[in-house]
Amino acid sequence: QSSGEEHVAGPKRFPDFIEHRLPVLENIGDRGFRPEDAHVRRSRRNAGCQTEIDIHLLVEPVFVPFDPLRYVALDQRDLLRGIRRSNRRTPEEDCEGPDKSEACPDTSRMPGDLAERYRSFMARSYWPVADVMPVLEEICAKYGNNRHERVQVVMAPSNVHRCTDEMLVALKEMATRHGTGIHIHLQETVYQKLYGLQAWNKTPLQHLNDLGFLGPEITCGHSVWATDEDIALMAATGTNVCHNASSNLRLQSGIAPIGKILAAGVRVAIGSDEAGINDDKDLFQEMRMVLKLHRVPGIENTPPTAYQVLQMATVNGAYASMFGDRIGTLEPGKRADMILLDLRNIEEPFLDPEVPLVDAVVHRGRSIDVDTVIVDGEVVMKDRQLTKIDKAGLFKELKEALDRPLTSQETERRELSWLVEPHLRQFYQGTMPRDTEPHTSYNAQT
Repeated sequence: QSSGEEHVAGPKRFPDFIEHRLPVLENIGDRGFRPEDAHVRRSRRNAGCQTEIDIHLLVEPVFVPFDPLRYVALDQRDLLRGIRRSNRRTPEEDCEGPDKSEACPDTSRMPGDLAERYRSFMARSYWPVADVMPVLEEICAKYGNNRHERVQVVMAPSNVHRCTDEMLVALKEMATRHGTGIHIHLQETVYQKLYGLQAWNKTPLQHLNDLGFLGPEITCGHSVWATDEDIALMAATGTNVCHNASSNLRLQSGIAPIGKILAAGVRVAIGSDEAGINDDKDLFQEMRMVLKLHRVPGIENTPPTAYQVLQMATVNGAYASMFGDRIGTLEPGKRADMILLDLRNIEEPFLDPEVPLVDAVVHRGRSIDVDTVIVDGEVVMKDRQLTKIDKAGLFKELKEALDRPLTSQETERRELSWLVEPHLRQFYQGTMPRDTEPHTSYNAQT
């Protein structure tokens, strides 16, 4: 099932939605993007980013602060379904069946009007497989198979528990047929892991393996709650991981066992999960976070090195975005994608000659040190000045687009998140497992 977590406005049918959003693809590479799209790219260019993955959810842009409803309500729904039934029904049956109160999130403790609003909101999240697949075929035919040098189509089912097996198998078949990759969120939170244990008596990743879904073209985002068996399966099938350190910390998801995952030989890329979730779009900061977050106590634990972290951000990121054959390294035959750093802030007032430059860059580098950005031989930033975007004009567009009253839909969404949050908190109370053994220990209670 397609993962339209935030579908709160706009077209009501999936094909209509695609028609509504395809202009974004049509305008790749020029100023046809919405102002907020260009802002993201401007910020990332300043930080030295050349390749990005945009996961287009079935969502209209909603300019509101951090919304707990998105990140908490979905897991509440998912966990409840897993507890209530071991044989999964389709989401259409779950939220469109005759008894929504039984299948949708537990609203029994909510006031009647709030319960109905909440059920209605959550029921908008799904599209029938029959509606989704023909449109994806059209997109693959138009934009896939390397028809565009800088565009790669990648399938992106939101998460295992938000998709029917039918959808997952269909996407795997389509990705294989068209030579695209697949990016899927996996066990980001403990509640997603619990869903798998209740629904299938195994983790979501192990369920994917049963479906024949895993492989070198698959990138699993997060994998915070991966078990030892999960990690072994990733290694055996060549499945990749995208590590989103800042996001996992900000959303209280946990810390992925990257040390074990690397030791198993799994390819790990670095991501930010969302364009601004580490608050400054600085990929150097993200590298430094990864480098230091996994320096766990114990002489027997080997933390990732600066070289490994740089590899995650470059070579492995290229593979995760399905551009591994053309970018990620500087060598003959590959695209001239590179950044030039001004090393003064890194080397001054003194850098011991014995310190490897990679160590210095990963430990000390910041986005402000990026002087020049080159994409496929084209200079898009020089002397820290963008060559393709009018920054002042863009900021003016942004201010005009964002400095406005909230729409009625945005106001409703914000209000609903405030009203529902206490009930979701109550639902989750006491569900965190206490008898599990962590991969690593950062401290001890006794």
